[in-house]
Amino acid sequence: MSTNPEAQKAEEIRLALTLREIDAQLLKNQSVSDDRRDDVIEVRKMIWEEMRQDNANWAFKFEAAGDVVMNSLELARIERGYLSAQAAARKLRLLRSTPYFARIDFQEEGAPAGQEPEQIYIGLSSLLDDRTLEPIVYDWRSPIASMYYDYTLGSARYPTDEGYVNGEILLKRQFKILNGKLQLMFDSGIRIGDDMLQFMLGKSSDDKMKSIVTTIQSEQNQAIRYEEHPVLIVQGSAGSGKTSIALQRVAYLLYKYRKSIQADQMILFSPNPMFSDYISNVLPELGEDNMRQTTFQDFALHRLSGFIQPEDRYTQMEAMLTGTPGEPGYDAKAAGTAYKSSQAFLQVIRNYLALLEEEGLAFDAVPYGEQVWKNEEALSALFYGEFRRHRMDVRLERMGELLLGEIPELEERQSRKLYKTMLRHPKYLGTEDELKQQSRKHVRSKTTAMKSFIRRLQFVNPLRTYRQLFADQGLFRRVAAGTPEIPAPEVWQDICAYTLEQLDRGIAPHEDVPPLLFLLESVTGWNSFNSIRHVILDEAQDYSPFQYEIIRRLFPRSKLTLLGDLNQAITPNMRIESYGFVEELYGKEQTGILRLSKSYRSTAEIVEFTKALLPDGEAIEAFSRSGEKPQLVKLEAEPEAKARQVASMIQRLRDGGSPSVAVICRTAAEAQAAYEALQRAGAPRHLHLVTREETSFRNTLVVIPVYLAKGLEFDSVIIWDGGASVYSREEERKLFYTACTRAMNVLYVGYSGEKSRFLELADRSLYEELPADLLWGQPADAVSPTGG
Repeated sequence: MSTNPEAQKAEEIRLALTLREIDAQLLKNQSVSDDRRDDVIEVRKMIWEEMRQDNANWAFKFEAAGDVVMNSLELARIERGYLSAQAAARKLRLLRSTPYFARIDFQEEGAPAGQEPEQIYIGLSSLLDDRTLEPIVYDWRSPIASMYYDYTLGSARYPTDEGYVNGEILLKRQFKILNGKLQLMFDSGIRIGDDMLQFMLGKSSDDKMKSIVTTIQSEQNQAIRYEEHPVLIVQGSAGSGKTSIALQRVAYLLYKYRKSIQADQMILFSPNPMFSDYISNVLPELGEDNMRQTTFQDFALHRLSGFIQPEDRYTQMEAMLTGTPGEPGYDAKAAGTAYKSSQAFLQVIRNYLALLEEEGLAFDAVPYGEQVWKNEEALSALFYGEFRRHRMDVRLERMGELLLGEIPELEERQSRKLYKTMLRHPKYLGTEDELKQQSRKHVRSKTTAMKSFIRRLQFVNPLRTYRQLFADQGLFRRVAAGTPEIPAPEVWQDICAYTLEQLDRGIAPHEDVPPLLFLLESVTGWNSFNSIRHVILDEAQDYSPFQYEIIRRLFPRSKLTLLGDLNQAITPNMRIESYGFVEELYGKEQTGILRLSKSYRSTAEIVEFTKALLPDGEAIEAFSRSGEKPQLVKLEAEPEAKARQVASMIQRLRDGGSPSVAVICRTAAEAQAAYEALQRAGAPRHLHLVTREETSFRNTLVVIPVYLAKGLEFDSVIIWDGGASVYSREEERKLFYTACTRAMNVLYVGYSGEKSRFLELADRSLYEELPADLLWGQPADAVSPTGG
C-alpha cells in the first residue's frame, strides 16, 4: 500500500534529521580517533626511548624496565580505544548510506489514553541520540525489532529480561534508502511486504551474495534467532535462503553475545573456496567481521598430507558420474562409498578402535640414521605392556616422553663409539677435542631427526592400521560382527581390492578419508578447538556420519547450525535420506529441526516445474513471482551443431537483458567439452569455464558442472543436455533437480535424442517444448530474463 504525500514529506524530514545526527557523530568520532592515534604514537615513542637507554646503573635499568611494562599496558589500552573508535566509524559510514529500512508504530498494552505510539525505526545497526541517548534507530537484531519480521498489523509482543511486552502494531512501513536518499516507501499489513520482496527478488544475481536483512521472512527469522537447542538443523528447499539465514544468524549471535563471542570464535564449513568468496561480503555489509571459513577437504589435507594424498569429493564425484556400472573399479567404488559413509561402518571403526586398545596397532621402527633404534616389537611391547592402563593417545604421549628421555644416553654412547673409530682411522684429522666435537655433531644430526620423528608420533602408523582392516578378512569379520549392512563377501572382496590398490598408490579415496581421519585422531588424540563457540555447516546433506562425529570431537564446546536440503544430496551412492543419525549422535533432546518449504529464488513457474522432478516435491511452495514457463529445446546430437544452437541461445538471452547466464553441465568433463565447443561456435569472448580450482566467483557468463553450481544462482540457466543418456539413473534425479533450481528467471533445458525420464514424468502443463528453429526465429526481446 503506497503512502500519501504528507507521510512522504514527514519521512524525508525525519531522514534528514537522522543523517545530520550521523554526520555529527562521524565528526566527533573522527576527532576522538585522531586524538587516540596521536596518543598511540606518543606512547610508542616513550617506550622506544626507555628501551634504548644505555646506562650502567642497574637500579636505573630496573626502573626503566618497569616504565616499559607500565607504558606497554597503557599502549594496549589506548590501541583498544583507537580500534573501537575505528569500528564505530565503520558502522556510522554504513548507516550514512542506509540509516534504516523499516518502521513500525507500536502501542504498548496499558499505555495511558492519548499517548502516541512508539515509532521504531529499524536498521543494520543501532543509532542513539548523542545528547539524550534515546534510540533513533534500532538494530535489526534487537528483541523489539523482531516484531517487524514476525507480526502483521495488530497484536504483537517482544521479549525482555523481565518477560514479554505486549501491545499492538498500528503501522508497518518499509523504505528503500540508498546513499542517504529516500527512493521508495510504502505501508504494508503483511509480515514483509510483497512489494518490497518482489522488488528485491526481481533484482539480478551478483558475483557476491547480498544480505537479506530487509526482507527476512517470519520462518527465516525463526531460524536466525533460534536458541532452544544447541544443535539446529535447517532443512530448506532450494532457494529458501539457507545460506543467507546462516550468515544473518552469525550476525545475530555476534550481536546478542557480543561480550562473550567474537567473529573468530565462529567457523563456517563451506563446500569450496569459490563459495566462500561468493558469501564473503554479507557479514561486512552488516557491520561485522567475517568469521573463519574452511572446508572439510582443507582439514583432511592438513592432517593427512604428510603420509597420503586425500582424494577430494569432486574427483570422487567425477569418477562416479563419468563411469558406468560394470566398468573396472566402478562397482567396487560405488559399493565402497555407500558402505564407508554409513553408520554401520562407523560402528565397525569404533569396534576396531576398541580392539586396538588390546592388540593390533601398527608401529614403525624408530630409526637412528640408517639403523633401527627401537623396532616395532619393542614399541608394541611398551604400548600393550608398560602403558596399557592408559588411553591410546596418552600411551603414545608417555612412549614419546620415554623415548626422548633415552636419547641423551644414546648420544653419549654413540659419540664415544664414533670418537674411538675416528681415532683409529687416519682419514680423520684433528686434535682429540676437534674429533670429539665432530663425533658429537655427527651423532646429533641423527638424533635431531629422531626427536622430530618421535615428537610427531611417527612411530605409530594409522594408515597401515587402517589398511589391515581390508587386507585381513578375518579381522574385518571380527570387528564387523553384529553390525548391520555388512556387504556380501564377494562385494567386500572387490571393495578391499580397490581400497588396497588406491592406498598402495599413495591415495586415500574420498570415501576413505573420513574413516581414516577418525581412526587417526582417535588413536593419536583429538586436537580439539576449544575456543570455537559456534560451527555452521552449509550443504549439511553432503556430510557423512563420520564427518559429523569428527566435527563433534573437534569442536566439543561449540553449538552447531546445520543447513541443507536432502533433495540436493548429490554425492553418488552416499544415500543420506534423513538427519536421524545427527539426532542420534548429538541427542534428540539437544537437537531442533526447522523446515523451510518456501522458495524465493526462482519464479513460480520454475519452482512448480522443478519440484515435479522430485518424488515428494509437493511440499515445496513457490513465492508469488511469475515468469515464463521453463522451455524444453531439442538440440542437435552433433556436438558442433549443438554448440552453435546453444551459443545462439546465449546471445539472445544476453540481448534480451539477462545479466547472468550459466550453461550447466553434468560433469567437469562435459563442461570442458561444452566450453571448447561454444568457443569454436562463436560464443561471447568473456564466456568463463568454472573449475574446482576456482577461488573467486563471477557469474556473468559461465559454463559450470552442476556440483560446483550448488548454492549459486543465475538469472538464466541453460541445461546443456537433459537427455535420457545423461540423466537416467535414480541417483541422478537430485543432480538434475539441483541443476534446474539454479535458475532465477529463465530456464532452458536442452536435450539431444530422448528426454530424460525425469522430464517425461513431469506434467506437460508445467513447461513448453519448442523446436530449436522456432526459438532461433524469435526476435531477441522475446527471450525475456524476467518473464515479462
